[in-house]
Amino acid sequence: MPADGDADHHIFELRRAYQLSPVMARILYALLQGRVTNSIIETDLGIVMDARVAVYRLRRRMAPYRIKIENMRDGGYWIMPADRDRILKEISSASLEPAA
Repeated sequence: MPADGDADHHIFELRRAYQLSPVMARILYALLQGRVTNSIIETDLGIVMDARVAVYRLRRRMAPYRIKIENMRDGGYWIMPADRDRILKEISSASLEPAA
Protein backbone atom coordinates (compact mmCIF):
# COMPACT_ATOMS: atom_id res chain seq x y z
CA MET A 1 0.00 0.00 0.00
CA PRO A 2 1.42 3.41 -0.92
CA ALA A 3 2.28 6.02 1.70
CA ASP A 4 -0.52 8.43 2.60
CA GLY A 5 1.03 11.22 0.52
CA ASP A 6 1.08 8.96 -2.53
CA ALA A 7 -2.53 7.93 -1.91
CA ASP A 8 -3.61 11.56 -1.59
CA HIS A 9 -1.82 12.42 -4.82
CA HIS A 10 -3.43 9.52 -6.71
CA ILE A 11 -6.88 10.40 -5.35
CA PHE A 12 -6.38 14.01 -6.44
CA GLU A 13 -5.36 12.86 -9.93
CA LEU A 14 -8.37 10.52 -10.17
CA ARG A 15 -10.68 13.39 -9.17
CA ARG A 16 -9.13 15.67 -11.77
CA ALA A 17 -8.91 13.15 -14.60
CA TYR A 18 -12.39 11.68 -14.25
CA GLN A 19 -14.25 14.62 -12.63
CA LEU A 20 -15.06 12.51 -9.57
CA SER A 21 -16.24 13.57 -6.14
CA PRO A 22 -13.84 12.87 -3.27
CA VAL A 23 -15.96 9.84 -2.26
CA MET A 24 -15.97 8.34 -5.76
CA ALA A 25 -12.23 8.92 -6.14
CA ARG A 26 -11.52 7.16 -2.82
CA ILE A 27 -13.55 4.14 -3.92
CA LEU A 28 -11.82 4.04 -7.31
CA TYR A 29 -8.43 4.31 -5.61
CA ALA A 30 -9.33 1.39 -3.33
CA LEU A 31 -10.37 -0.63 -6.40
CA LEU A 32 -6.98 0.07 -7.97
CA GLN A 33 -5.41 -1.59 -4.92
CA GLY A 34 -7.41 -4.82 -5.34
CA ARG A 35 -10.73 -6.44 -4.47
CA VAL A 36 -13.03 -4.28 -2.34
CA THR A 37 -16.05 -5.45 -0.33
CA ASN A 38 -19.12 -3.54 0.84
CA SER A 39 -17.68 -3.64 4.34
CA ILE A 40 -14.41 -2.03 3.22
CA ILE A 41 -16.29 0.73 1.40
CA GLU A 42 -18.64 1.46 4.29
CA THR A 43 -16.28 0.90 7.23
CA ASP A 44 -12.65 1.28 6.21
CA LEU A 45 -13.23 4.09 3.71
CA GLY A 46 -15.88 5.72 5.91
CA ILE A 47 -18.37 6.08 3.06
CA VAL A 48 -21.72 6.93 4.64
CA MET A 49 -23.92 5.93 1.70
CA ASP A 50 -24.78 2.32 0.92
CA ALA A 51 -21.78 0.70 -0.78
CA ARG A 52 -23.92 -0.73 -3.58
CA VAL A 53 -25.29 2.73 -4.38
CA ALA A 54 -21.78 4.21 -4.31
CA VAL A 55 -20.44 1.57 -6.70
CA TYR A 56 -23.47 1.99 -9.00
CA ARG A 57 -22.76 5.72 -9.20
CA LEU A 58 -19.05 5.13 -9.81
CA ARG A 59 -19.86 2.65 -12.59
CA ARG A 60 -22.00 5.29 -14.31
CA ARG A 61 -19.22 7.88 -13.99
CA MET A 62 -16.64 5.50 -15.46
CA ALA A 63 -18.81 4.17 -18.32
CA PRO A 64 -17.78 6.90 -20.83
CA TYR A 65 -14.15 5.80 -20.31
CA ARG A 66 -15.06 2.14 -20.82
CA ILE A 67 -13.82 1.23 -17.36
CA LYS A 68 -15.88 -1.63 -15.99
CA ILE A 69 -16.19 -2.44 -12.31
CA GLU A 70 -16.72 -6.18 -11.93
CA ASN A 71 -18.42 -7.89 -9.02
CA MET A 72 -19.43 -11.23 -7.64
CA ARG A 73 -22.13 -11.72 -5.06
CA ASP A 74 -20.42 -11.83 -1.66
CA GLY A 75 -17.09 -11.59 -3.49
CA GLY A 76 -16.70 -7.84 -3.66
CA TYR A 77 -15.80 -5.49 -6.50
CA TRP A 78 -12.70 -5.24 -8.65
CA ILE A 79 -11.28 -3.73 -11.80
CA MET A 80 -9.65 -6.02 -14.37
CA PRO A 81 -5.86 -5.62 -14.65
CA ALA A 82 -6.04 -4.15 -18.17
CA ASP A 83 -8.46 -1.43 -17.01
CA ARG A 84 -6.36 -0.83 -13.90
CA ASP A 85 -3.25 -0.34 -16.01
CA ARG A 86 -5.15 2.00 -18.34
CA ILE A 87 -6.35 4.14 -15.43
CA LEU A 88 -2.86 4.39 -13.96
CA LYS A 89 -1.44 5.33 -17.34
CA GLU A 90 -4.17 7.86 -18.05
CA ILE A 91 -3.94 9.67 -14.71
CA SER A 92 -0.27 10.23 -15.37
CA SER A 93 -0.95 11.79 -18.81
CA ALA A 94 -1.75 15.45 -19.39
CA SER A 95 -5.10 15.00 -21.12
CA LEU A 96 -7.91 12.53 -20.79
CA GLU A 97 -11.00 12.31 -22.99
CA PRO A 98 -13.99 9.95 -22.67
CA ALA A 99 -14.02 7.09 -25.17
CA ALA A 100 -16.28 7.72 -28.18
